[in-house]
Amino acid sequence: MTRFSESQACEKQLSVALVVVGNEVLSGDTLDTNGNYLAKRLSEIGHSLELIVTIRDSFEAFEEFVAPVIKRFDIVITSGGIGPTPDDITRDAVARIFGVGVAEHPEALRMLTEFYGDRMNDNARRMALLPEGATLVPNVRTGAPGFRIGNVYCFAGVPQIFQDMFEAIAPSLGGFPLSRAEFTTNIGESRFSHAMRDACAKFPAVEIGSYPRLGGEYRVKLVFKGRDAKAVEECCRFLKAAIEAIETNE
Repeated sequence: MTRFSESQACEKQLSVALVVVGNEVLSGDTLDTNGNYLAKRLSEIGHSLELIVTIRDSFEAFEEFVAPVIKRFDIVITSGGIGPTPDDITRDAVARIFGVGVAEHPEALRMLTEFYGDRMNDNARRMALLPEGATLVPNVRTGAPGFRIGNVYCFAGVPQIFQDMFEAIAPSLGGFPLSRAEFTTNIGESRFSHAMRDACAKFPAVEIGSYPRLGGEYRVKLVFKGRDAKAVEECCRFLKAAIEAIETNE
């Protein structure tokens, strides 16, 4: 089975890191699904998720792990820690990294007041405290916005809200989807790894992924991605023909 899809080449592929914030993720009480969602969506629009790191709700963790990441990647997205509870420290931690204070954001306060109405209290109002200079990322579900400062986007950890916030900023990231092709085979990786090395050498601009599975309709899926649609298609056909030859001769 072979599938090809063509698209425009990506003008600039952004490097992206995701920082998942939360003791509940590290303890196993909560399963993080935001990383998988973000990886798929970035790939679809032509960018690259290159790092996922999960940290505790602590200022020390932000300083040790997040501050260096901000300098290394085009975009850093954080997931979690922007709610109203005492362990929600992402706002303050990110403000410290950028060397700015935290202040009540008038538009964020308006959004929260509109959403909560008579239920508005000091805890909800705390979510309007943002790093100085931050711009808002809307939250249509609960009124509590995410925010951006520098190259850092801070999103809620709740999957549905995280996804909404990413979709709100996705158009501003630019880029075009990479070209992609794939096929499946019923022989094991060890039988075609030499052919895969040949394909990598012949088509260096194409990223080739080999994904084995146990059971089901096939044993391995081969996925090809790149900016040059013609090269992606040719690479896929080259390796598919090599694997078919192995199946025929063995």
